[in-house]
Amino acid sequence: MVAALCGFLSQLGDFIPYEALIRDLQSTWNGHGRLLIALFILSLLLAAYGVAIVQNMIRYASFVVRKQEDTIVIARGWLERKAVSVPVDRVQGIVIHENWLRRFFGYASVSIIHAGGALDGGPSGEVVLCPLVKKHRIVPIVQACLPEYRLDVPFCPLPQRAKSRYMLRPLYWLTIPVGVAAYMERPWGAGLLFVLPLALWIGARRYQAAGWALSSKQLSLRNGWFRRTTAHVDPVAAEKRKSIGHSTTLPYDMDEEQNLLVVLRQLAESVSARMNEKRVVSRTVQLTIRYYDFQTITRSQTGMDPLWDAEDIFSYAVRLFQKHWDGRPVRLLGVAALHVFDRTGAVKQLDLFHYEKEVKMEPLWKTVEQLQAKFGARALQIGVELLSSDRQTKEGEER
Repeated sequence: MVAALCGFLSQLGDFIPYEALIRDLQSTWNGHGRLLIALFILSLLLAAYGVAIVQNMIRYASFVVRKQEDTIVIARGWLERKAVSVPVDRVQGIVIHENWLRRFFGYASVSIIHAGGALDGGPSGEVVLCPLVKKHRIVPIVQACLPEYRLDVPFCPLPQRAKSRYMLRPLYWLTIPVGVAAYMERPWGAGLLFVLPLALWIGARRYQAAGWALSSKQLSLRNGWFRRTTAHVDPVAAEKRKSIGHSTTLPYDMDEEQNLLVVLRQLAESVSARMNEKRVVSRTVQLTIRYYDFQTITRSQTGMDPLWDAEDIFSYAVRLFQKHWDGRPVRLLGVAALHVFDRTGAVKQLDLFHYEKEVKMEPLWKTVEQLQAKFGARALQIGVELLSSDRQTKEGEER
């Protein structure tokens, strides 16, 4: 069967003039074929752009944004009506997109960055607030939904040393293809070399368009020229709903358990201090161990009751450490509280035997926190810390 098929295909050359077809294609290409192919590709791009515009018009038809108490409700759609609710306390930033066509007519689109997964079929952590809006209306709309964000901040230019990087970056991937095309299509292909100074000019314009602004509550970044993107981010909100952690690289590869426990206690106190500052709690503690050979492991434990106290965080970290440390020298330790939430919504369940102990210990821990806040973190230390400190001092004197 296969032999018969191969024999039939070998006889096709007698019926199909392959050489004549190749000559016709070459003559067409050398004549007007290149222009026709370029026009065909341009037509496909314009058709795809038109289809995308129609899809967006259907998708965002009857677009409505309203604020209900502490929630932003976004409804849109013509053939399929959808509604998305984003809590205000989960918003982490605002992004303004402007391509060259929208910027020419004075329009832009606005999205909000939120602490969550993909909503409304868009990218993860981003949802459209205004699909198409006049630029002068962006500030009042955002102020009505998120008054804590400032969009009219003055941007600082980038440092002068960054200009050469912006200008040379396009040449990294343009020089070789343009040079090869100019050589193959000489002499008229030499006109392609004008693409290189054009790329330098575009890089200079991108450098001029970029900028940054920083305040105590907001970080703003702007980049792009054809497609300009301006982001206003609240750094505090970006970490408020995720995790609070602290890690430290040890001064040497440490394998003494007592010293490692001292480091864990210090990390737990740092995490607890930040949780108290933000008035958040957690039920999950994560431990990170990086060994001398840079192998890194992370282990976590979740409890029933919310925790924020340094002793509770330290006890979780110690249990994880003693369970998963294999005795090798440690290069880095880290402790983090995952999935933090507001302390106002935390309820700790105490049984009859632990309630009395908790009541007695609460004034003590409050006093310790006040003294450490006033005189420093090392004003009061646990006995094991003092022993470790004395041991390190003696080792230093011996050296």
